[in-house]
Amino acid sequence: MITHKFRVLLEEYHAKRWFPKKYADPFGELVDWITKEHLGAFLSEHEKSGKRELLDVAAYLAKLLPEVQQPGLFQEYKRAVSQSLLNPNVLPHFAFYYLRTLPEEQTHLLWENFTQWSLQRRSSLQDWLSTMIDLERSFEKLWSVYWDRSVEIPTLQNDLKSSRELFDWDRKQQTDGRSLPEILRFLRLSAWDALASWGDLRGFAKNVTETCKIRRKPNLRKSDWNPAIQFAVPIRPPQLVRVEYGEAAGPVDTMRFLFELGQSFFYAGMDPQLEIESRICGDPAVPLFWGFTFSGLLADRSGLRRLVGHQAEDLAETIQFASKFRDRYDAALAIYRGQVDAQLKDAQDVYMDCFETAFSFEGPHFLYLLDLDRASDAFYRTIAQRRAAIATERFRELYGKEWFTSEGFARRIRDYWWQGFHLTLKDIMRDLM
Repeated sequence: MITHKFRVLLEEYHAKRWFPKKYADPFGELVDWITKEHLGAFLSEHEKSGKRELLDVAAYLAKLLPEVQQPGLFQEYKRAVSQSLLNPNVLPHFAFYYLRTLPEEQTHLLWENFTQWSLQRRSSLQDWLSTMIDLERSFEKLWSVYWDRSVEIPTLQNDLKSSRELFDWDRKQQTDGRSLPEILRFLRLSAWDALASWGDLRGFAKNVTETCKIRRKPNLRKSDWNPAIQFAVPIRPPQLVRVEYGEAAGPVDTMRFLFELGQSFFYAGMDPQLEIESRICGDPAVPLFWGFTFSGLLADRSGLRRLVGHQAEDLAETIQFASKFRDRYDAALAIYRGQVDAQLKDAQDVYMDCFETAFSFEGPHFLYLLDLDRASDAFYRTIAQRRAAIATERFRELYGKEWFTSEGFARRIRDYWWQGFHLTLKDIMRDLM
C-alpha cells in the first residue's frame, strides 16, 4: 500500500507545504490519495498486517481531507485569519504576542479590534471549523491510536477542577491581573529585562546546543516580516530543518523559542535512512514533548543558572507560573475541542464553561471560534507538556541536578531521536520509567 511513488509524492508535498506563496498547489499527484476511500484502505491494510506506519500515514492524510475536499471554505478561512487587526503584522493568531508587548493604550485598541474581527469573520470561521470537527468525529478511532481521549479528557477535567483554587492562589501571588489581557501584559515580565539579552535567540540556541551536547542542529532564520513568530519547520528532516524566529520581548518569548528549538532537535536528529513516513508521520505529541523538555530549562533553577546566570534563579517561580498558565489554557482548549459538536451548537457556552473550569476570571467569550481553531493540537500539547514534566524529574533522578549537561542524557536523547516516529511518546515514557 505504501509504494515508492507514494513516498516520493508525500515527501514532495511535505517540503512544499511550508511555502504557500511559492507553491499555490503543494499537493500535486498526492491529491489522488487524499480521499476517504484511500484512508479506509490504509486502515483495512493495517487490520490485516498490524503495521503501525499505515495508521501514521492515514492520520497524516486525514488532516488534509477538508482542505482538499472544501477548498473554497479553506480559502475563506485563510482570508479571515490573514486579516490585520492593527498593523500588517498583527494577525489574529499572533494577537496574544502583541497584547503582551504593545503599550497599554494600543492593547486596548487591539482588544477592541480583536472583538470586532471575531464578529465580522464568524461565518467564515464557523463553516471551516464545522467541517474540521465533522472530520474529527468521523475518524474518532484514528485519533485515539496514540492517546485514548475518552480516558485523557476526563482526567484533564478532574485535574483542572481540583487544582483551580491552588492556581488562583498562585496567580494572586504573581499578579493583580483578573482578565486575560491583564495577565498577558503581566507575562511581558519587563522587570526582568536587565537580567539577560532575551532577544539574542541565536545566543540562547548556541548555549543550549553546547550545554546539552546537541550534535545535529537546525538552521536558524530570522523572520523579516513577523516579530511574533517562533516556528520549527521540518522541511525535509533530518537534512533540512529550520527554526524561523522573530523577536523576544522578555523570558516568555525566549521560552517559546526554546520550545521550537527542542522540536527541531528531534527532527534534525533522525536517521536519514528512515522512510519518509517514519520522519513526518506519527504520534504528534513526540516533537511537542521535546519542545517542552527544552523550553522547561527556563522554569528550572539549575537551567536558569546555567543558561542565564546565578542572578536568574529567582525567575524560576514566575516562569513556572507562566508554564502552568499555558498548560491550563491548553487543557481547557483540549476539553472544549473534544466536547463541541460538528454543528457548533452552543459552542460559545461550552467554551466559557471550559475556560471557567481552568480559571477563576471570566473568559473572552468572543474568542470561542478562534480558540476552537487553536485547539486543533491542544490535546497533544497538554499530553506533551505534562509528560515532559514527569520526564524531567526522571532525568534529574538519573543524571543529577544539572541533568541536561550529562553525557548520559545526551546519548539517551540521541538514541530516541535517531528512531524518529518509530517511537511514540508512550514508548519513550515506558523506557524512561
